[in-house]
Amino acid sequence: MDWILNHLQVVVFIAIVIVGMLKGKRPAAKAPSMRDPARTEDAGEVERTRRVQEEIRRKIAARRAGTPAAASVPPVQPPAPLPPLVEEDREAREDLEAGAAQVMREDQELARQRALADQVTQLKTAVRAVERQAGMVDSLSLAPVVNPLRVAILADLRTPSSTRRALLLREILGEPVGLR
Repeated sequence: MDWILNHLQVVVFIAIVIVGMLKGKRPAAKAPSMRDPARTEDAGEVERTRRVQEEIRRKIAARRAGTPAAASVPPVQPPAPLPPLVEEDREAREDLEAGAAQVMREDQELARQRALADQVTQLKTAVRAVERQAGMVDSLSLAPVVNPLRVAILADLRTPSSTRRALLLREILGEPVGLR
């Protein structure tokens, strides 16, 4: 008993290894969701699914290529309802409808983004006009108006004697060194 207590780390390590080996030998049952759909479905369903996916991808690519970036997009009309299908093709129809809805959402989002970009451009133009009227910018160069006091102070600081004077005034009139 003393040996087990003295070598407890070894005993725990051996127990972990044994449990791991026992778990590895147990057969793992596959969940139904993990099965390969191509093995369980018949070839006709797989082919129909592939065709529907291809058609959706083709339509999405055609819409993206056919929509000019700068032109405004008219409101998107919902697609006409599809003709009734056989029960076995219901999944293919749902996939097609989901793809069409996704394309509509993308088109609407692009139209919204274009409208927002136009609004931003209009707002920038309006801000520039207001700044010109208020005298905040020079109307010819759109550069900020230069403050003459600032120019005078910067010119004073270019000479060594005025720089020394500014440092001395800061020491006298500024915050005490102990509080910095």
